[in-house]
Amino acid sequence: MKLEKKIVNDLMTAEVAAESRKLVQDMIKTGKKSDNEVQRLFEIFKGAIHAHDEAQFKAFQMAFCNAAGFKNAAQMQEAGVLRLGVTLSEFKRYCKEFTGKPESRAELYAELKAAAQAKNKTPASGSDGQKADLTPESGNETEAPSAIPSGLVNPVLIELFNKAAQLSAEQQGELAQILADALSK
Repeated sequence: MKLEKKIVNDLMTAEVAAESRKLVQDMIKTGKKSDNEVQRLFEIFKGAIHAHDEAQFKAFQMAFCNAAGFKNAAQMQEAGVLRLGVTLSEFKRYCKEFTGKPESRAELYAELKAAAQAKNKTPASGSDGQKADLTPESGNETEAPSAIPSGLVNPVLIELFNKAAQLSAEQQGELAQILADALSK
């Protein structure tokens, strides 16, 4: 990888290189990634994150690894710098996908978490702005109050489980035996 000299020269000063070596040594010595160490790592990478340029971030990451005495992040992890790859990928994702300039790793993680939560929310209405159709997929049959797993999407299977919930205990046992026999073949 060709190093982008501008960011490396601007950000990887002799002091930052020395702090990088010390941080990596501390991380190897403790054998775990503490909040304090992650904050120190964030401070080292803050300028590269604020640049919002993925190529420059990668170049700075390579310079960080070299300053710490390693070829790359994978080699650092093998040496005992736990979860470094995860942390650096979070930093790189922020650099690539966001436009802010967080001043602490807590601010960075808060933005990443908020974006993930917003992405996972489903709208209360359909894509056309109309209310979602809440008609039961099992037709006009009365549905038993149950917690059918959301992974079940086949309407026939959902109807089968709704009807099974309305059976007596003896009938449910018979159905369970039939299903078990069918699945074991």
